[in-house]
Amino acid sequence: MTEPEIYDIAIVGCGLAGLSAAVNAAIRRKKLILFGGEFCTTKMDLSPRLNKWPR
Repeated sequence: MTEPEIYDIAIVGCGLAGLSAAVNAAIRRKKLILFGGEFCTTKMDLSPRLNKWPR
């Protein structure tokens, strides 16, 4: 039996706020898990341009 993984942060939702939280957690070198649906960022997918978004 394998050991369960332990995360520093669990993020629920993968819209703009959830993805922003994930980016900030990664910058701070935290181990994170992101929970969301199959297609999370409908607004981001439809947007032709996102200002101030890390790429």
